[in-house]
Amino acid sequence: MDKNLFFLNGRSALMAGLMLLQLQKDDEVLIPQFICDSVLYPFKDLKIKTNFYKVKKNLNPDWIDINKKFSKKTKAIMMIHYFGFPTEIKKFLKFKKKNKIYLIEDYCHGYTGKKNKIELGNIGDFSFSSLKKIFPDTISGGILKINNKKLSNINLIRNFKNYKNYKLFFEIFKKIKYIKSKIEKTKFFLSKNSRYASYQSNTSKNKKNYFYGDLESFKFLSKKNFVYEKKKRFLKYKKIEKLLKREKIYPLLDLKNNSLLPWYFVAKVKEDKRKHIFRKLSKIGLKVFSWPNFPKELEKNKLNMKLWNSIICVNLI
Repeated sequence: MDKNLFFLNGRSALMAGLMLLQLQKDDEVLIPQFICDSVLYPFKDLKIKTNFYKVKKNLNPDWIDINKKFSKKTKAIMMIHYFGFPTEIKKFLKFKKKNKIYLIEDYCHGYTGKKNKIELGNIGDFSFSSLKKIFPDTISGGILKINNKKLSNINLIRNFKNYKNYKLFFEIFKKIKYIKSKIEKTKFFLSKNSRYASYQSNTSKNKKNYFYGDLESFKFLSKKNFVYEKKKRFLKYKKIEKLLKREKIYPLLDLKNNSLLPWYFVAKVKEDKRKHIFRKLSKIGLKVFSWPNFPKELEKNKLNMKLWNSIICVNLI
């Protein structure tokens, strides 16, 4: 089975996927600890218990910790293709098969990528993506891909509403985003201290905006040439890689060819040099970020804090 449903955002797609699993009270899902706060909202709203497993410094899962935390209550495990780069797929599939649980595939940081002829997004019982992140000129862009025919009861998500908008509003939205980006860039240059230079705690709120996507965004994304986008981002990735190599900074995740559509170029930088790199890249027009905002439960996690203070993300869009 192969079924795609279009939603407002990745969070809405995840919400729908979790509803299709029909998990019961006290059922538990294993999810990685290095995760953005918004991913937890659907779990909390559905009252599904989560158990965080550790990740290593290279963002690969810690399988020793996963096996320790697995229990009879565990009904699913989530794997994340961080920043659009494939994770340890075979190990996840082996773990899923051995323990007879669901595999949730988080592919919000990329789209249409491949690893050894395996198409990312086709691996989990369901996957969810966020093209709204990859192509920010859209209002909507969440994709739920159902790969398990047992999850075909779409009636379970019949209460999702359509996100309605009109073409005029779509154009206004794009202009607002453009103006907002200019204001943020100006603030960054005027600021004496980089807002990305130190650990950032959770500040966002759950708006519970779970909707199907809008028609204009769907039309916009359906016309995208993903092959061209992959080539374009691969070239930009290599330019950034060459630039940072002069500073003796190397990518955390290596992009060897144009088989992926990644969100960011990611590198680890020594904390005392991080602020300098942020400013240097910003001055030449590159957008640099820290990622992510953690859930409150993980704000004081030492490994998360250490990773956050060493990782820089350079936008490839």
